[in-house]
Amino acid sequence: MNDISFTRRDFLRTTTLAGILPALSRELVGNQDFDLGRERLSVPASGRTPGVQWGVRSGDVNHNSATVWSATDRLARMEVEYSTRPSFSDSKTVISEVVGPDSCFTKKLLLPELPAGETISYRVRFRDVSDAGLVSPFVEGSFKTPAMTKQNIRVAWTADVVGNGYGINKSFGGLRIFDTILRTEPDVLLEIGDTIYADHPLVERKSLLDGSVWENVVTDYKLKIAETQEEFWGVHQYNRLDENMLRIGKWVPSIVSWNDHEVVNNWAYQHKVEDPRYRETLEAVLAQRGKKAFSDFSPTTVDSTGIGQLYRKFSYGPGLDIFRLDTRSYRGPNSDSISQESKPYFGATQISWIKSELQKSSAVWKVISCDMPIGLVVEDGPENCDNNSNRAHSIGGREFEVADLLSFIKREEIKNIVFLTADVHYAACYHYHPERAQFKNFSPFYEFVAGPAMASGWGPYPLDETFGPKAIFETALAGSEQDRSPTAENLYFGLLELSRTDELSVSLRNTRNQKLFEISLAPV
Repeated sequence: MNDISFTRRDFLRTTTLAGILPALSRELVGNQDFDLGRERLSVPASGRTPGVQWGVRSGDVNHNSATVWSATDRLARMEVEYSTRPSFSDSKTVISEVVGPDSCFTKKLLLPELPAGETISYRVRFRDVSDAGLVSPFVEGSFKTPAMTKQNIRVAWTADVVGNGYGINKSFGGLRIFDTILRTEPDVLLEIGDTIYADHPLVERKSLLDGSVWENVVTDYKLKIAETQEEFWGVHQYNRLDENMLRIGKWVPSIVSWNDHEVVNNWAYQHKVEDPRYRETLEAVLAQRGKKAFSDFSPTTVDSTGIGQLYRKFSYGPGLDIFRLDTRSYRGPNSDSISQESKPYFGATQISWIKSELQKSSAVWKVISCDMPIGLVVEDGPENCDNNSNRAHSIGGREFEVADLLSFIKREEIKNIVFLTADVHYAACYHYHPERAQFKNFSPFYEFVAGPAMASGWGPYPLDETFGPKAIFETALAGSEQDRSPTAENLYFGLLELSRTDELSVSLRNTRNQKLFEISLAPV
């Protein structure tokens, strides 16, 4: 089949799950070394021409622009050709500056002035700077820009990838939930944090309680916790070894968030790591390296110097606006959150931004993508919490910021708010209502939880009564440790479907695409 005309729909018609994983070796072979001062970076060379072995991705798509990401294995320039036609007639091309070791040979380019409501075909290649005749083959992808009119929209979300010792297992089908998501043909995938687990090394063989063995593909970078810049990059590279992730990256644009495991569990800038495996114990230093690696390997509009302003709005016509929030970059240290003083969580600037954007939004539905849940007690030790909740069931600390936002939404009569989240390793639907709450100055809303994509299953977590959550649905474990492994089907994603009539359907699904829960919401 001609690669130029091969589309996502062609893939969905012609492939099966069997045999999708490439032959992967334990180590990345054919290495080239590049001097990084105190560190030396090893990257796999694919041959005489530049490699494109980590695939392509698109992200942060709006009606008139998008970001395209890829990576190579040497000093080269990235060329992106794009068109509204699969034949690439009338195409445009953008070319990057030299891609080098300071970004682990990754690059992302902004495609500007795109037409709304069109499928954009693109193809990426790299041209060796030492010999312009050495050019990689094209790697293709596509995405659709949102229309400015009413449309059917499908949004998938999940999180928590390669955690708790569960990596790419070829006999399991690799990170196969991404193949399942791809087959639902979403317009966008929300990757809501914990896109890697920098603090969770892998072993080749992980014993399970039933006597079976989980067999991981491993690389040198996944044999220890990540501390150096090279090691953080290497953990991101590991996930890109999976064929499912390579394929969904080609055909589905992402809105990518981060959370704690891109750095270390429950991190904050003021913390120190209390783990003897770490030689670098300052979480601020680890966060600087982790956020650079996250930015380098994510198709976001932020540059490779770090995350910068990750929070952003994405408009999908008159029916839907998606708001990406960031609970990591602006928070203070984790505490019991009981204090009657407001503690930083989203931070004043981000709260001010989302208030303004919600107030300006004319979309029927406002979907807030938040990397941590609102009303669950996510513990950080015996006293502290990692999210805004506390154990007192009354407002305090970080909850004041959440209360401020929710009361603003009520006061300004902003309708049809839905929260999507992850982090807790199970699927759930929660309804928040002031009649059940300690803090009552807000309008009722729903929060939907999905994940993990590949990690242990947990939950359900205890509820904090401050904002009156009620569990409408929760996936529950059977109680044994074995039930927490991916072999027990404890992997989940969510699918939000908006019709032209503005009805919103939200379903929670497993790797077999079975609907575990579904609810339809009408706008008010």
